[in-house]
Amino acid sequence: MGAWAQATTTRGAADIDLIQQIKTVVPMVLVMHVSSSVSDEGMRCASRAGVTKINVSARLNVVFAAVVREYLMDNGSVVCPHHYTHAANEAVRPEAGRLLLWYAGQ
Repeated sequence: MGAWAQATTTRGAADIDLIQQIKTVVPMVLVMHVSSSVSDEGMRCASRAGVTKINVSARLNVVFAAVVREYLMDNGSVVCPHHYTHAANEAVRPEAGRLLLWYAGQ
């Protein structure tokens, strides 16, 4: 839609006014795809403005990629992906849990 910042690690902001305008004229579910660049509060505001579904895989990918980078920098001779993907998956778990609780309003 062009209402959100690019999916990067740099924080952006949801265009709440645009979301509200679109919601009033488009009788469809609105989906946010680049939540990695929007703060928790920005996602909350987007949800209140009419976004029905917020995809968070990009946000989880940021956590995953950071751990893989760090693991490979610290363990340069490792070639088996099971080692660094295990570490990355373990790091993603708490963020996924936090987001689930956040969306549930807890």
